[in-house]
Order: sequence, then C-alpha cells, then structure tokens
Amino acid sequence: MFRKLKLAVAVSLALMHAGVWALGLGGIHTKSGLNQNFSAEIDLVSVNPDELDTIKIQLASPEDFARVGVDRPFHLTKLRFRPDVSATGQPIIRVSSSDAMREPYLNFMVEVIWPKGRMVREYTVLLD
Repeated sequence: MFRKLKLAVAVSLALMHAGVWALGLGGIHTKSGLNQNFSAEIDLVSVNPDELDTIKIQLASPEDFARVGVDRPFHLTKLRFRPDVSATGQPIIRVSSSDAMREPYLNFMVEVIWPKGRMVREYTVLLD
C-alpha cells in the first residue's frame, strides 16, 4: 500500500514539473458587444513575451470541432487571432473580426501551436 502511494506521488510530481514548462490558455476578456466588430483578449500562461513569434494561433479545424461535438458556423471563420502583449506587459492573444458579430452567443475553439506542442481550447462568449 505504502509503495503504491510513493509511486503515485512520484508520478504526480513528475507530471506537475513537466507542466510548468507548458504553454497555457487562460480566460477570455471581451471588449465588444453585439453588432460590433468582435474584440477580445485571451490570457497566455507560462509564455515569455519574447517567445510570441514562435506561436501560431488559429480557429480550430472542422475536425477538432466535430471531435468534441461543437458546431462550427461560418461566422466563426471571420475571427482573427494574433499573439501580443497587453498594456500591463502580459502575453495575450488578441481575437478580432473585421465584420460585426450579429450572433449574441459565440462558441469557438482556438488552436495554439508552438515548438513544444499543440493545444485546443473551447471558449464561450455572450455578447450583450
């Protein structure tokens, strides 16, 4: 019993240590409303601002949407993603659209690719 506990703790610590070096996606902060060009910021976690040029961000593929059972309506293809630094110096993803968003509810998935891996995360936004 004690041997299994030691093994579980060792594996947990090893995985936790590996995760410290992984990129992460935080919350989304919407800056626009309904019938406006979409504008939001997504927090990037565990990224140095000088690493932003190695990150590729895009709307997830139709296959990724289908895999998790999320619809991928055409208006989501108007979203643009760009790594940037916020006014406070924190790495973020700027999400924008050149057209006004007429849907009050956006449910989309972001794909982030960087030299050490790939991540897909779902976001839901309610526009007032």
